[in-house]
Amino acid sequence: MQKKIFREYSLLQIILGGVIATGFVFALYQYFYNRSLWLDEASLAQNIIDRSFLHLLKPLKHNQIAPIGFLMVEKFFTVLFGNNELALRLFPLLGFCASIPLFFIMSSTLTRSNTLALLCTGGFAVTYRLIYYASEVKQYSTDVLITILLIAITVSPRKRDMKYLVYCTAIGSIAIWFSNVAVIIAFVCGFYLLIVEVYRHRKFQFLIPPLVWALSFGVYYVKHIYHHPTTEYMQRYWGEHFLPLNPFSEDFYLFLYRAIPKLYHFLLGFGNYYWVAVLISIVGLLYALRQKRYVLLYFCCTPIFINLILSGLRLYPFSERLILYLTPFFVLLYSAGIYALFRIIQRKIPALPDVLVAVPVIVMLIAVASKLPLEQQEIKKTIAYIDQRIKPGEKIYVYNMAQRALPFYQTIGFTQLKEDQIIKGTRQRDQIHNYDQELLSLSGNVWMLFSHVYTLRPGYTEEDYMMSVLLSNGGRIIEKLEVQGSSCYYIDTGKPFAN
Repeated sequence: MQKKIFREYSLLQIILGGVIATGFVFALYQYFYNRSLWLDEASLAQNIIDRSFLHLLKPLKHNQIAPIGFLMVEKFFTVLFGNNELALRLFPLLGFCASIPLFFIMSSTLTRSNTLALLCTGGFAVTYRLIYYASEVKQYSTDVLITILLIAITVSPRKRDMKYLVYCTAIGSIAIWFSNVAVIIAFVCGFYLLIVEVYRHRKFQFLIPPLVWALSFGVYYVKHIYHHPTTEYMQRYWGEHFLPLNPFSEDFYLFLYRAIPKLYHFLLGFGNYYWVAVLISIVGLLYALRQKRYVLLYFCCTPIFINLILSGLRLYPFSERLILYLTPFFVLLYSAGIYALFRIIQRKIPALPDVLVAVPVIVMLIAVASKLPLEQQEIKKTIAYIDQRIKPGEKIYVYNMAQRALPFYQTIGFTQLKEDQIIKGTRQRDQIHNYDQELLSLSGNVWMLFSHVYTLRPGYTEEDYMMSVLLSNGGRIIEKLEVQGSSCYYIDTGKPFAN
């Protein structure tokens, strides 16, 4: 009997190990697929390649914000490997790859079960959003890494010597300079050390890490956050992602209700079936309570509550990509729920093989595989299409929101399009008819380039409006290319070319 159980567990470990390895492969495939940079990525990338290390310490252009440490590493990789997308995406990729083994270490400590930890890690490694952000020129993937790293070192059972205190203090202090959310996790970890180690066990040396972390954040706040010129813009931009503070208002509860799809539909990629994952996670919560895994519950729940409080104070939005760092906690709860439900079923059906507990993780793997490669705004394809076909003297009208990505690809030499060929479209938004004058001033044969197009109403975009203006005033589409998130048209305006 013991031999049989051992074999079943070994097969389970092999399967979950294969899932984890596949997660690495998916991330590498996505990285080398080298999708186009979308608007925000291109805006940050342009700052990185245009500026020196020293100038990256100053506020960035295009309303971009990123941790100083992240910017320094990004700049270092471009110096080392050149100004290209793969160099810019290397740090996020390394962040994802490093987070997988760290997540296993953290989850095995929190759950006290290597089998459950392996199940959690399998789900983590093939989570759709984590694989996507592993190749995005943004700090969100490294946010996840730093979240896991801080918790892993905080709950580490090796907390008896001075070496641990030095490592713990140094890692937390440095992490604050590499991640905008590190201060949230540092607060959670620091409070844990104060209660468990200082208050309960009277180990006063554990006052050192949280005090030094607080000092590090204080310096970072004064140098790079206090009176930042983009603060007011960011508060307007993320306005709908701040929790209304009045608990007696309907908006308060609507915000919390709408937060659930953000967490499960966006983060875990469950689509319209996110409610199933919610129910399973509730089972995971109950399982943790029954097993008295109070530390697990503390680290899974506290960061979420703190983020909601900060959003209520308009200090940090509760919005999809900004809360990617919460993904490990929901993977933990969801996996714990799967594990608990399987054990309940197995008590009723003892012959049920243990390997079946891996089925939900395998389903996640298949779902991600079916979506690869992951694309956002494939403007490289439309730029290349124009590059190959544009004739001497012809102009390109560039939609206003495509004017972030195109300069990046000009800078790195991907396209030979010159500034004198480009007509830069204005941004109108609330005055849509103001586009008419600049569109009707176009003459001859013109290329139109669109990306990151604004939606005026469901099913109708600014691109639709602008093309209708041209076509209803004598214009004719000669050829076009539509790809994910970008499109281009070769238009005969019906008017003779005018210099």
